[in-house]
Amino acid sequence: MQTVLPNAEHRMCVRHLYNYFIGQHTGLALKHLLWAAARATTLPWWEAEMDNMKKDDADAFGWLIERPAKNLVKISFCNTL
Repeated sequence: MQTVLPNAEHRMCVRHLYNYFIGQHTGLALKHLLWAAARATTLPWWEAEMDNMKKDDADAFGWLIERPAKNLVKISFCNTL
């Protein structure tokens, strides 16, 4: 993508990201926490959802926080993380 469209922003599909996520982190609660973080449209909302995930499963939080949030969440369409 960088070669063909160097100015285009790359976004991740949460559904596909979730498929990788469940390989190591299973459970309906974690699924809901992942989607809640991805739906966040404000920085405080995203931070709150990430805190919820960290409280529920620190390993899952660590896995997700390694992925660039600017490519994942709605807030990055309007703001810079």
